[in-house]
Amino acid sequence: MISRFNVYIFNILLLSIGCTQGSLAIPSNLEQGQTHTFQHSDITTDTIHLTLSQAEQLFLENNLMLLAQRFEIQRAEALTRQARLWNNPEVSISEVNIKHIPASELFDDIGDNPRQFSVEIEQLITTAGKRSRLVRMHQILADMQEHIFDDMLRALKYELRSAFYNLNLLIHKENLLIQEATAIEIIIEVMGQQQERGHISRAELLRLQTLLFGIRKEKLETITERIKLQNHLSMLLNIEPESMIIPAGIDILEARQQIDIAPLTQLIDIAINERPDLIASRAEASYYQADISYQRSKAIPDISLGAMYDRWGGISRNYVGFGLSVDLPVFDRNQGHIRAARLAFDQQSTINQTLEAEVKNQVVAAWKTLFAYENLLGQTDIGYIEQQEEIFQQIIRNYEDRNIGLLEFLDFFQSYRESKLQYMTIRNNAAIAAEELNHAVGTDVVNYN
Repeated sequence: MISRFNVYIFNILLLSIGCTQGSLAIPSNLEQGQTHTFQHSDITTDTIHLTLSQAEQLFLENNLMLLAQRFEIQRAEALTRQARLWNNPEVSISEVNIKHIPASELFDDIGDNPRQFSVEIEQLITTAGKRSRLVRMHQILADMQEHIFDDMLRALKYELRSAFYNLNLLIHKENLLIQEATAIEIIIEVMGQQQERGHISRAELLRLQTLLFGIRKEKLETITERIKLQNHLSMLLNIEPESMIIPAGIDILEARQQIDIAPLTQLIDIAINERPDLIASRAEASYYQADISYQRSKAIPDISLGAMYDRWGGISRNYVGFGLSVDLPVFDRNQGHIRAARLAFDQQSTINQTLEAEVKNQVVAAWKTLFAYENLLGQTDIGYIEQQEEIFQQIIRNYEDRNIGLLEFLDFFQSYRESKLQYMTIRNNAAIAAEELNHAVGTDVVNYN
């Protein structure tokens, strides 16, 4: 049985065929957004090419955490409808005499020996607007659940986009390592023939083999990290974990126009007004404020109205009476609950002030970070990457022809690798920095693509 890990390696080797200059080549019969299947033995792996917008659409439709939170919103709305309902009336039947009432001096006009029973109905009447205040509290809770949903969506969207960009970087890095390993393997084969003829030393050949081993080890680490990230994306999108997700529509080796970044003060104002976690926190303070009003209303007693019908239970054959009951607020005037609600409101107000300060700091930090990356990219000429690609091919030929030595070849090879990886990493980090700013503000204010 072939392991899933080997199948992943098999797939990436297939994808690497035809790759040029760090960009992932897509087979001609596989269009963006479609699915191609590689089959090996009884294991099937779907390679799914997704743009970021397509991934977000799948995320919104399939993510289980979002689906669960939607149920919480519906639950809060159901409790709000329940709070609007009146209390049910209470009906009781008592004093049912299982025997017939016999004739006596007191009731000498009884005929047909009837039975005795009584019926009582009672209705609780809430006072001081308790029901409307309770409905208001449940409405606030329902609104809070919607804001919590928006905040969860904000966090998961940032997680999805960051994973998408990082996966794209890993695939480009893996492709670069495959190209480098292939080039070194060819050089080793040529140099091996030279070493057998005595033209180069064994130590020089071992140095090249050590370089190849290091590249292969780094490629394996990259593959392992990519597999973990693809599995994480599969969980976010709620698709089969065997699927191999390939980001489409993003090439971090191409030149890109700098993005427009709004002024910092404007972004802070947007965050203070639109961050869903901050709005939810303010709604919680409103809930405690409404609770203060509700607890005060509970200090005013409710009234119970009742009516009773009693047959043959007293001095009258058919007795009908009415009653009223009310608690006397002598000892318990709900003082403790009122004070607790006030303290909860004061506490939440303090938390809101702290959260606002944190939001401002997050926006400032994210704005400065993105601004720094954009400045660096603006000062970077993508042409030097392309020039190094051409020079690298010349260096390989010159080394094979023994026009340059091993040390000079290794020095340029290392410089070539670092410059290409650094540029790809900077482009990737800039994209994540843009998403961090969107996450900090609470809405999409930067479109990196």
